[in-house]
Amino acid sequence: VIFKLDNLKAGKYRLVALKDDAKNNIFDANSDKIGFVEDTVVLPTDTTYLLRLFKEIPKYSPKPPVFAASNRILFGYLGGKSPDIKMITPKPDSVKAGMFPVLGKDSINFWFTPWKPDSIQFAITSPINEKKIDTFTVKPLKIKPDSLLISWEPRGEAVPGDSIFLKSSLPLVQLDTSLMTLLVQDSLKVPFTTNLDTLNSRILFDFEKEAEQTYSLELLPGAITDFFGGTNDSISTKWRLRSPTEYGILKFSISGEVTYPILVELTDTKSKLISSRRMRSEEVLEFTWLKPETYRIRIIFDVNDNGKWDTGNFLEHKQPERVLHYPAPIEIRANWEKVETFTIRD
Repeated sequence: VIFKLDNLKAGKYRLVALKDDAKNNIFDANSDKIGFVEDTVVLPTDTTYLLRLFKEIPKYSPKPPVFAASNRILFGYLGGKSPDIKMITPKPDSVKAGMFPVLGKDSINFWFTPWKPDSIQFAITSPINEKKIDTFTVKPLKIKPDSLLISWEPRGEAVPGDSIFLKSSLPLVQLDTSLMTLLVQDSLKVPFTTNLDTLNSRILFDFEKEAEQTYSLELLPGAITDFFGGTNDSISTKWRLRSPTEYGILKFSISGEVTYPILVELTDTKSKLISSRRMRSEEVLEFTWLKPETYRIRIIFDVNDNGKWDTGNFLEHKQPERVLHYPAPIEIRANWEKVETFTIRD
């Protein structure tokens, strides 16, 4: 969108853009986007200014905890950094309890074994100011407990480079690999290793994958044990690895005015991340095993070298990290190698 401001008096100005979702002419850092020019704008001028709208990381604030199930209390918060949560209410020695972060969300689950208190009180300490402590009291609700549900990632189809995960709705505490069998073509046993991610309630299965093969994994009852001492029923799943000829390859290079390090992100047409690569110097990136689809590329200038895009802050006069988008969609065909070069000019 291009805006032109006419009939302005000569002088010095600040230039700020605001996407005011609430339409109240007030900047709400928790919901509105903002963009600004760092330097003072001196009029008259024929300069065209580019403002990059961004949403700030909201200031830390805890949300009131709620019973999400009879055996789980959900703690939400704003601000990106998790607070320290301590239970003030004494619990019986027979009750086991634990805090587990919710993967990909600003939330923490507090799980506990059967217990029927009248209420539970918690102290939540701010991650940015240890003197700021909020106290909340939560009263139980007559709702069902969470039960053990298992899912797989990916499902049905995989490629040699994929990581195979079992995901659980409950925290996992123990594995028995003697009750697990991995077969190829439903006949030959395949050696594998497991890695139990207790914080995110996941199990990684690592094994040598070959194209044009079908792998099946069976977990007998008792192979996994959850936080509450429950175990799984029989579980089985399959993955088919297709032929390399059913996929395409993208070779992507960057030239021109580039300040490293940068992140090169391959996405689908809806901006869903497919793959991310970090570049510290000029090289040719190779994205393999791509389904025949249309993709996009975005470049993040990772100034602080932390491996992710960082937003800005208006009051701190901090701009968000620069992002460039490769101007053309990239169509990948089966059994085809695509070569693209992005020349960046300041």
